[in-house]
Amino acid sequence: MFFIMKQYARQAVSKNVKIINIERPFSNFKFTMEQFGEGFFPVKRIMSEVRVNDGRTMVWEEIDINSAKELAEENDDITTRYGAEVDSMVVRLSFFNAQVESKEKIENLTDSDFIGYAIVKKDTFGGKEKIRIFESLISYKRPNDDYIHGARIHKCRCYGKIYEIKGYIYCQQNNVSNVCAHVALKTVMSRFKDADLSYAEMNEIIGIDHTNRKAGGEDGGGMSIKEMETILEAAGIKTVSADYRYLPNKNRPPFQKYIYASIESGYPAIIVFETSSENGGGGYHAIPVFGHSFNENTWVPSAETSYFRVGKTKYIPSESWVSMYIGHDDNFGSNYSIPRHYLHTRGKSRELSQCKKPRAPVAGRVAHVIATFPKSVKLSPVHAEIIGMNYLFELFNNHPVSNNIWKRRLEIYAKHSLIVIRPFLINKNQYISHLTRLKSWGGDNAFNKLEEYGSVIEKSLPDQYFWMIELSIPELFSANKRKIGEVLLRAEINMSDTMDFKSFSLARLPGYFIGFNKGTGPNNSTFEFIPNELDGHVQLYGCE
Repeated sequence: MFFIMKQYARQAVSKNVKIINIERPFSNFKFTMEQFGEGFFPVKRIMSEVRVNDGRTMVWEEIDINSAKELAEENDDITTRYGAEVDSMVVRLSFFNAQVESKEKIENLTDSDFIGYAIVKKDTFGGKEKIRIFESLISYKRPNDDYIHGARIHKCRCYGKIYEIKGYIYCQQNNVSNVCAHVALKTVMSRFKDADLSYAEMNEIIGIDHTNRKAGGEDGGGMSIKEMETILEAAGIKTVSADYRYLPNKNRPPFQKYIYASIESGYPAIIVFETSSENGGGGYHAIPVFGHSFNENTWVPSAETSYFRVGKTKYIPSESWVSMYIGHDDNFGSNYSIPRHYLHTRGKSRELSQCKKPRAPVAGRVAHVIATFPKSVKLSPVHAEIIGMNYLFELFNNHPVSNNIWKRRLEIYAKHSLIVIRPFLINKNQYISHLTRLKSWGGDNAFNKLEEYGSVIEKSLPDQYFWMIELSIPELFSANKRKIGEVLLRAEINMSDTMDFKSFSLARLPGYFIGFNKGTGPNNSTFEFIPNELDGHVQLYGCE
């Protein structure tokens, strides 16, 4: 399916422009109450984010509904559903960290002065009134231990000038023509170029016509997980999902494994969890996540290995150091920190063959997760982590230098199940760039003569994406953010039932690059160890 480009509300022309000084003693509470009424919590959250970003000037612009296709589409859908014309007020609020008083001075500002924007839409129709954040993007002023990867640059108009801002778009549902699933998808698709479908386009894909089938409200049916995946795939996005409503605990990996590999690689994910309600019915809510906090002092990795999973694991997944996920909740606002263990999969489980229907909802329990990746990816992050760990141990067993100090150290850590494994999806250019930036512990360039290994790298690496499974130990990983080596796996090849190295591309261990020559006979396959000058540890990907 092919979709034409549309004009976004963030880029629409405006009228009735006002410039407002929001420095102290300006009151955000008074402003939001006077302009939008009480109880409009997402706009209060956004104003707080602006305050944290040292916001000094706000530009208020009214937007004509017909000047932005996505706004006009939404009003048409509401009219179709209720048979009543929609009276809308749309304002775009743009925020700057510089104090200015005139249009001329606004146009002299730069992208570095631009904090972000929020588009507020108020719809009145058939005796109903809906007010919400149609869309916003506020710069995320993060602590040093927060990591957000993959965010794209978006263009927003203020007066006649276009400003650029990087981040993940936040949207709020109207619960009429769109629901929480729609807005979670909007955040995810804002990561992928040319994949940002409007709500009307999403509804067309899955057959919501607002007459025979409705989206939100008391008579709406929402959207299924399968339909969410169908929309993402129509936009050219690969999905890897897991259903936690039926599967017994013993047969399913922790949902955090799907989330972590996705967001760490720079691709957002969606968590669907169970909610409670005053009438006892419960339900589901979808939120997008796109970043995480790293706690170098967490007790969890050591405790899980030593006390709670003895004999059940050979390694520590790097997501054990995650303390918070970073994401949006359309009901409350953008850029929230979500404790890693606050959402859970606890509760009585049954074998799938015994399940006539899903388990009864339990508030806070994860029902589904959807990880996203580029379209060509076939190997899931969970399988890549397992394969990479097995390959790394096999390669160490074949390492030609038995007295290498790091080989001996890793053998000790492996004996105690303390090897750290970190999955990351990258491409050839990213990996080569990574090698050129690496520093030895002494501070020298790790590969002064990278061209000497160019042939083996060029021959071994696929043109498309591959999983880099980084190898470390707890102290190196947490305190120094460094690693000892990595194995690269072809992401476009599915998991094999045997260790046949079909997905193997290249590896690097202390002192060597390692290729794989597959022979014609069952015992003719060999590893090719190419010596290099680096026999110590280097920075993790993204920490160079």
